[in-house]
Amino acid sequence: MAYAAVAGLPPVAGLWAAMAALSVYAVLGSSPQLSVGPESTTALMTAVALGTLGLQDAQEYAARAATLAVLVGAICVMGWVLRLGFVAEALRWALSSSTISARAAVESVAQIGPLYPCRTNAGR
Repeated sequence: MAYAAVAGLPPVAGLWAAMAALSVYAVLGSSPQLSVGPESTTALMTAVALGTLGLQDAQEYAARAATLAVLVGAICVMGWVLRLGFVAEALRWALSSSTISARAAVESVAQIGPLYPCRTNAGR
């Protein structure tokens, strides 16, 4: 539910996303030890991608987030059908380390505002 809030969606969207991911993985998955479901990096990337659109309506924002999720899922299924896993394997280290570093930087910078509120000239 917290990841849904990070993505700018209502908490119930996180519950639905978790159930959908688990249901699809139960049918198509190959590893019983794999953790499947929403994660903070995906939520953050969704918020950044949709934040640039400047959407004001909450329903339109949620519809765009759902569309983005379905499109990414379709691309992943196409990669699975075309057996493109070797591409992910070749890029795994570079992408995972840079994604984790970028996520940490964005989340750290986002916390600076609450720690150091802006001072105005009104207090002088």
